[in-house]
This record gives sequence, C-alpha cells and structure tokens, in this order.
Amino acid sequence: MKKLHVEICNSRPSADVSQASHVSPTTNTEQREPEQQFEFQCYYCDSFKLNSKCDYEAHVIKKHGQGHPCYPSKADLEKLGLKVQGRSWEI
Repeated sequence: MKKLHVEICNSRPSADVSQASHVSPTTNTEQREPEQQFEFQCYYCDSFKLNSKCDYEAHVIKKHGQGHPCYPSKADLEKLGLKVQGRSWEI
C-alpha cells in the first residue's frame, strides 16, 4: 500500500480565482489588465488556479483523491482524458 506524503505549509494562502465572489466588468474605456499567470492549475477542475504548490497538492488530494495524480505524466493524461497544460512533468 502506498503512503501519501502531505507537506504542512505555513505560507499565506494563495489567490484562488475559482472562489472569487466579485468580479467587476470592464468598460470599453477601461484598459484590461493582462491575464494573471498561475503556476498551478488543477487538471480536474477547470477554474481552480493558484500559485501555491502546497495548496495545489492539498486540493488534488482532498478533492479528487487516489488515482488522480497532482502531476500527471503523458500516460496519465491519455488514460484519464485530461487536457495537456505544457508542464515539465507531462513527459
């Protein structure tokens, strides 16, 4: 039986855009800010994006459970029908 290693993080929480409660619309006269780039995006939830490795791993483990790797390989992507994100671990 595999043992899961869960790292305890003492960092401040990262921005999770999937939990945003207020988004203000822009008008034609306003300039749009460049879209924020996130280090981690859940392969299983389309809108869960953040910059904290620890929070990302905790989300995948708690929300999706066993059989859903945090860092899927090319074989995992094909097997699970996941969208490629162009990450280094997708080899």
